[in-house]
Amino acid sequence: MWECTFDRMVKENVILSNFINSNPLSMESPINPRDAFLRMINPRVHSCVPGVNLALNSRGVNVNTFNKSERFLTGTWVTEEVKVEVREGYEVIKMHEAWHYDRTTEASGFPYWCRTPDDKSKYLSSFRERENIALDETSVQQNPGLRQLSKLMLNSFWGRFGMRENLLHCSILRHEDQLLDLATNSSVELMKVVPINEDSVYACRREREESLRSHPSTNVLIAAYTTCHARLILYNYFRRLDQRVLYFDTDSVIFAEWPGEFSPSVGDYLGDMTDEVEKYGEGCYISEFVSGEPKNYALKICSKTTDFCKTVCKVHRITINSSNAEDVSFDRLKAMVLGDSLPLTVKYEKRIARVAPYNLQLRLEG
Repeated sequence: MWECTFDRMVKENVILSNFINSNPLSMESPINPRDAFLRMINPRVHSCVPGVNLALNSRGVNVNTFNKSERFLTGTWVTEEVKVEVREGYEVIKMHEAWHYDRTTEASGFPYWCRTPDDKSKYLSSFRERENIALDETSVQQNPGLRQLSKLMLNSFWGRFGMRENLLHCSILRHEDQLLDLATNSSVELMKVVPINEDSVYACRREREESLRSHPSTNVLIAAYTTCHARLILYNYFRRLDQRVLYFDTDSVIFAEWPGEFSPSVGDYLGDMTDEVEKYGEGCYISEFVSGEPKNYALKICSKTTDFCKTVCKVHRITINSSNAEDVSFDRLKAMVLGDSLPLTVKYEKRIARVAPYNLQLRLEG
């Protein structure tokens, strides 16, 4: 049940409203209603089983009442995360093990505020002072393709450190003894053999856990520290924005901006937050926002000075094009979230799909 649906039920149902108002439940640290309505997913409880030890809080939302031993979390964390958790009231009961250990900007173009030669000179000077990198003014041009490529390289480089080591390895074998050696090798597990023709086969293998060796280019600690600091930066924003947060992802946050209240600062350097609304024009703002689930949201952007108004819709695993733009839109998603529209199946008349073992075909999907 959506939170907005429950709130509407409380307003319309007098018996339910009286019950909630007359049976308040005092909680030292109440569960966020958003967590409660998302299938009882709550980071405070690691092993939550639906229907076990449940109570009602002041909003009539089911919350877990596990005892202290049932709320223990056992895992691996970066020290910086543990410091924040302890500061927020968590306790470290037992420590099993501890390990101690003694840049692509030109393609993004100049920031939107750089409108005059003096602004550009100021930006180049401040960038060199902060990053110790001297940019070539003639090379600082808007290049979305190169910028996307640079972003992909940065993500791939640090992602390589956290790469799974036990990946599937496939090769083409042309001799019987090669296949025999692979099938009798106790250190690997033969996963698949696909005949290609009379003289060759396509064989896939995976290293067994007991014989697995670390890859020379992986380092899980670097990968862990990268994601750790990204989470901590977002967490600091959440703490200050509090209930004004409407939506967030791994590297972004959408929030309600109120006069006189904290607003995250934006910058032009690697690691700084960027105002994604600014590119639509000066004076533009998000007038409406709606979200159904992670990776599924839509927003309406309007201008304070002109008649400009644009809607943006993002839905995970759905490519929005001319054939489905009317069905996958801001208005349709808003109606679904508010319960004013039935679920919709989006169909693709020509979709490239993989067909076992290694074929491609165009087919109808939805």
